[in-house]
This record gives sequence, structure tokens and C-alpha cells, in this order.
Amino acid sequence: MKRYREFIGGSVFFLFAATYFVMAFQIPTFNDGFISSDFMPKVYGTILMLLSVIQIIPIRPSLPTAEDSPAYVLMQNELEKAGLLEH
Repeated sequence: MKRYREFIGGSVFFLFAATYFVMAFQIPTFNDGFISSDFMPKVYGTILMLLSVIQIIPIRPSLPTAEDSPAYVLMQNELEKAGLLEH
């Protein structure tokens, strides 16, 4: 369950944001211009949905570094044995 924590949280957050966005269309408008009383709730709903999608997408693990390779560990051991590297 711990493994899917980000996915579940992002999915619940997305459902909340989608509901918020849909409900923004039910706000009565009082002018005919571009920016009316429902503009900011629509913007907030869109931003919340975008952030929840970013949370749902899994982050790729970082690539292994040279220090993680067996050759590097072997070289470190050999240098320590030869006295050329102090740990």
C-alpha cells in the first residue's frame, strides 16, 4: 500500500479538482466579458488537475553512478591494499 501512496493521493486529488472545475461552470456570471465570477475557480481547478497529474506520474529512479559499479568498488579495495588510498 505504501508503494501506491502517491498514485492514490494524486487520484483522489484529481477527482476533487475535476469536481471543483465542473462546479465552477455553475457559478452565475454577472458580466459578458472574458473575466467573470467563474474565471478564477476554473483557473484553480485546471491548476489543481495539472498538479495532481504530475503527482500521479511516477518519477524515474536515478541512474546508477560510477561509485555504485562493482569495478569502482574493486578499484577502491585494490588502492587501499596498495596503500595509495587512505579511507
